[in-house]
Amino acid sequence: MIVKPRLFLVDPYLRSGLGHTADLARLYLDLAEGDGLAPVIVLPAGSQMRDAFGDYRVDMLAPDPGEAIRPPDHPNTSRHTDRLPHFLRTAIRRVSRHWFGDRAHENFLIEQSTQLSDKVQDWFATIDFHPRDHLFFPTLSWAEAMRVAEAFEAHLRRRPVVDVQCSLMLRFDPPRYSKGRRFMARKAPFSPQIHFVSDTRQLAEAYSTILNKKVSQILIPIEPTLVSGETSQAKRRPARIAFLGESRTEKRFDKLPEIIEAFRSLKTQEPVQFYVQHAPVASQDQAKLAKVADRLRAMQDDDLVVVSGTHSTEEFIALLKSASVVLAPYRVANYRRRSSGLVIGALAAGAVVVAEAGRSWLSSSIDKDEQTKRLSLFHGGSAKQIARAIAKALQLKDEIHTGYQFPPQPKPWPEPGIMPPTSDL
Repeated sequence: MIVKPRLFLVDPYLRSGLGHTADLARLYLDLAEGDGLAPVIVLPAGSQMRDAFGDYRVDMLAPDPGEAIRPPDHPNTSRHTDRLPHFLRTAIRRVSRHWFGDRAHENFLIEQSTQLSDKVQDWFATIDFHPRDHLFFPTLSWAEAMRVAEAFEAHLRRRPVVDVQCSLMLRFDPPRYSKGRRFMARKAPFSPQIHFVSDTRQLAEAYSTILNKKVSQILIPIEPTLVSGETSQAKRRPARIAFLGESRTEKRFDKLPEIIEAFRSLKTQEPVQFYVQHAPVASQDQAKLAKVADRLRAMQDDDLVVVSGTHSTEEFIALLKSASVVLAPYRVANYRRRSSGLVIGALAAGAVVVAEAGRSWLSSSIDKDEQTKRLSLFHGGSAKQIARAIAKALQLKDEIHTGYQFPPQPKPWPEPGIMPPTSDL
């Protein structure tokens, strides 16, 4: 009897359907099944998503007395801070408002990655891996990836399986400070069964240098229905300008009232409708951002719709396909190396994207001649500058008839039965 190789997609932070992480997980599972693998989704204890993946098998990580929680303003902040042990609550209080590049945050990541490692190691002990099985962690910080790699290597020493592979997706900035870099440094090479990947060229190059091991770039997958057919027929009239996704300061959600007021003052001839999604996340700015959402709701008129909560996969795809312009005024300092699945989806759907100018993953991911047609860039980040960029995007939208064609991407797992090559630098 031939045993189908399995793909274990392990996402220790997929607690609810907030944001687009659940949609991305489903897409990975569908792609793996299409490649002849038997997909398994592995969720954290207490996840609300257990019944959200249809017929796919679901495993659960073991609960932990102190939940592994990310500090405020981190892209995957957990919502259970009351369950943290005292030393982690203290660490959170020390973390600066901008989570990236902060010494306290790096120390915090090193501490909290141990909790994730323990959970994963306990889960490893419950699984009998078969040859050609593949583990895939779709979103990890650098500290988490190091701990998971060590846990996987320890498991292989106890119960060797020659053909099992493990891919770790690094989607956040590498450490800036000496303690974090020492934490990543290893004299011994990683097991050839461990593969590091990242979704931008900038992150892949940075991690390749730090790890002394090739880190491959693999763009996060695009929902196939976003790129089907011509886009002009699906665009809503009046032109829709959409802000979608989680409400975060680093995404300039707090600036939206001023941006919309500045755009209204331009008195453009074309009728438009702003569509703003308010999807709150736990952060130290949560109360402030809730007041921003209240202000946006008070501004609602024929040209502004504000919707709170999350969208289903179908709703999200329909919104992207109907939008002529997608607002992504994310602070370029936060997204210099990190990517945005929303921006990738918007470009694939044929929307013009409003974004901050600067050297970033976005500027190097799109052909130069396409950038002038599909991106409306602003400098500085004031409300007036962003409003003018929106007006320019409205002028560009009629020139776009198809979505941007990103080049075909490899999968984070090898074809069934094929051992991926190892390539240490």
